[in-house]
Amino acid sequence: MKHVSGVRSNVGVVAACALLAGAALACGGNDPGGPDGEFPADLVGQWLANQACLPQGCAFTLYDVTNPADSLNIVSGSVSISMLVQSTGRIILTIPGFPSSEGTARVTGSRMYIEATQRTDTVDFAFTGGMLHLDFQSHFDNFDVDGDQVADLTRARAVFRRES
Repeated sequence: MKHVSGVRSNVGVVAACALLAGAALACGGNDPGGPDGEFPADLVGQWLANQACLPQGCAFTLYDVTNPADSLNIVSGSVSISMLVQSTGRIILTIPGFPSSEGTARVTGSRMYIEATQRTDTVDFAFTGGMLHLDFQSHFDNFDVDGDQVADLTRARAVFRRES
């Protein structure tokens, strides 16, 4: 299989990613912190992934669970994704041209639990060189990342740069 390095020219990929963002950050609970109820200050702020920070490693990548080399980084096209994380644990993800997705997260160690309407999404996070790395644990089965016209079982990874 081949590695998909860029965004396909149709709007469907971006729309699908907006749906992914909505699934991950749907409105939800109100327990923002870890065991002590406090939300980690190092997560709070405005985060961005776009073409300008690609050289620093910014990405929002969908990858095939069975063959991780098959992937699609939507930021390598013209997509810009911003994520606002508030001290209350409220997260707002914005992809221009689509409605913002909102949710509430709680954190335990290096894991975020994002409360959704019908489920909780688990996201592992880490900081490396001033960048926030997110590894979504949910699987999605409606993306074709290898170009064979068949939906692949995928997961998402993201790397954001702090803006403020």
